[in-house]
Amino acid sequence: MAEQHWSFISATWYEPIIDPWKAEGCYGEIARRLDYRFSLVQSVIPEQVSQGGRLRLCFTLKNEGFATLFNPRPVQIVLRNRASQAVYSLSVKADPAAGLGAKPPP
Repeated sequence: MAEQHWSFISATWYEPIIDPWKAEGCYGEIARRLDYRFSLVQSVIPEQVSQGGRLRLCFTLKNEGFATLFNPRPVQIVLRNRASQAVYSLSVKADPAAGLGAKPPP
């Protein structure tokens, strides 16, 4: 499924295929890995930024899902102040599909 970049399986898909997956105990993993599933591997985030200063962030993500991104997706960074719990949202000019080496389907 990873080689074919599966995104979904219909719940009513061919039962003679799905039922053995359930019986053998692998259906749970298949269901979890359908589509793309990003996890944070590493981040570099400054503790403080001067008012009017530049906030530089660096993230390393891993796709643990079967599918790859091939269409542009909006990227948003959400920060929460630990002391006040105030939430700040930043739109980012980035194309995660390009950064992950994704290729459009044939």
